[in-house]
Amino acid sequence: MHEIADIFEPITPWSVPLTIIGVVLIFGCVSGAWLVLKRRKNPLIKRLKSLDVRDSKQFAKEFSALVQRARTERTFAPSTLAQLEEFSQRLAPYKFPKNPPPLDSLLLSRYQRLCEIL
Repeated sequence: MHEIADIFEPITPWSVPLTIIGVVLIFGCVSGAWLVLKRRKNPLIKRLKSLDVRDSKQFAKEFSALVQRARTERTFAPSTLAQLEEFSQRLAPYKFPKNPPPLDSLLLSRYQRLCEIL
């Protein structure tokens, strides 16, 4: 038992401060890695922002699919998700017609505001 105490006893007066510095460095590295991963761009957000608005039917279908995926993955805050779902409902008339009209300027400006929020 005395041998175990010899192993874990501080050998020099600097061992305790060095141990504290080591623990702080490890904590700092783990915190830094967590921040980097947290700030990394979500691929779902990138995809939502990069949708092509020229083809209104394809845009409406892709946007609705991405909103469904965001709902299942719980990617966004509830208020943001509610705004996305409301916008998706406004796109419903564009999903099903054979030749849908182009998106109107009101929907395009709303889409741009949503992209700024994200």
